[in-house]
Amino acid sequence: MEGFRFDLETQVKRRTVEYYYTHVSYFVRWCQNDGKIANPRYVTKRDVQSFLHYIASNPAVVAVGNGTIRKIPRNEASRWHYYIPLKRFFSWSVSEGYLKQNPMDGIVLKRPKLPPIRIHSSKMLPRGV
Repeated sequence: MEGFRFDLETQVKRRTVEYYYTHVSYFVRWCQNDGKIANPRYVTKRDVQSFLHYIASNPAVVAVGNGTIRKIPRNEASRWHYYIPLKRFFSWSVSEGYLKQNPMDGIVLKRPKLPPIRIHSSKMLPRGV
């Protein structure tokens, strides 16, 4: 993971590094706990698909302060935020020789559509506009 982070730091902005690193770290924790995968070399396409399904079907649990926990619902579009960082991470892993084959090969997600922009009616606009 640290090598991935160092490689990202030479190519993208700091916020992008944090975004990718955070999302890939979440996948690693899922593999260790829920996926029961001890060694990243054993990650398969099926494991990545299971993780993306998990993301879309389980709420995010966030600690907001004073020990309060908040559950934030996710949907199919939530997978996209993990798909891109994982795709980059596994491509890096193959190029560095850590993996022989990219488990993301054959997994294609379409970018989610942006929510429609709400147009205000003319009743809301001031006169003369």
